[in-house]
This record gives sequence, structure tokens and C-alpha cells, in this order.
Amino acid sequence: MVRQAPYAARLPLGPADRRTGSGNGWGFGLADGTGGRRVMTPAEIAAARPEPLPASGRTPLERARERMEATGQWHPRQSMGLRFSMGCVALEITQRCNLDCTLCYLSDHSEAVKDLPIEEVYRRIDMVRAHYGLNTDVQITGGDPTLRKRDELVAIVRRVRERGMRPALFTNGIKATRDLLAELCDNGLVDVAFHVDMD
Repeated sequence: MVRQAPYAARLPLGPADRRTGSGNGWGFGLADGTGGRRVMTPAEIAAARPEPLPASGRTPLERARERMEATGQWHPRQSMGLRFSMGCVALEITQRCNLDCTLCYLSDHSEAVKDLPIEEVYRRIDMVRAHYGLNTDVQITGGDPTLRKRDELVAIVRRVRERGMRPALFTNGIKATRDLLAELCDNGLVDVAFHVDMD
């Protein structure tokens, strides 16, 4: 496949177009005066026309998708052309926290707020699945999610995984023992992130 050079590289390089370090004060190009790539002027940029579509009539987005499919790089949740380009969905399962970080919005009243009932958490997991689809990254967070009852936390991770999504845990790590993390991994946890307050 032959690629056409970008516009800046296709423009002719005449002696007046070379931006070397000498004479113009810009410092572009090679110091020995052999030149470099010419920079387009605003008028040239405005006059430049996009290259015509190939005879197939496919858009650049369609051609890019076809190339990605051919090389195994395409996935249905690819952000290119996706209505909801999503890095991950945060699922807050508690507002309780065992720390009192200065900058945290949960610090003052975190113990006063009751946890969501497990049925409500399940409903929200199902909503995320319905709205964002398979293979969505779901970050289970809080407060600190490890303050939920252990069996509930395990059930939440399992529910996310059973719905075809990827559960991750976002925790301060104080109660995240190896034993707990191993059990969560056995039930589908794919990632753990630890947050640290540096005050």
C-alpha cells in the first residue's frame, strides 16, 4: 500500500520556503541550510481540499473500521463512532469510609448514610448492562466498598461479571486483605485500584 505524503510534505521546497536558522529568526529546519519541511500558510490551509473518496464511496470512518476488523483490532465497544464512549462506570455501593481525608466530600457524614439495599445495587447493575452493554468496565467504589458485608460485596462482583461486564474494585486498601481479594477474583473481579490521599 502506498501512502500519500501529508500536505506539508507535498508542497515544493524552494529556497525562499526553507526555514533554517539563518535570516528569519525562526530556527526551523537544519542548521546547515539544507532545509526542512515547509509549513503551510493559513491561505494554503484554507485552499486545501480533502482528498476524494475512493471509488467505493465509503467514508473514512467506514474504511478505518474495515481496516481494524481486518487486523483484529476492532471490538463492538470501540469508541470510534460509538454513541456512548465510556472508559468505565462508577458503581457506588456505599458512602461509608474508614478514613477522614481532608479533601473528600464523604468525610463529614459518611457513617450517617445507610448502604443501598442489595436489591437496589442489583437493579443499578442491570441498568448499566442495559445502557452500556457487554464488556463495560464497572468500577465498584464508595466510600470504601470493602466496608459492605463481605458476602454482599462478593455477590455484587459476581452479579457484574454474570451480566457480562468487567468488575473492578476502587478501595483505600485498609480492609482489602489477600483473602478477600482472592475471593473477589474467584467471583470475577478483574482489577483493583488503590486510592491514596496525600494531605
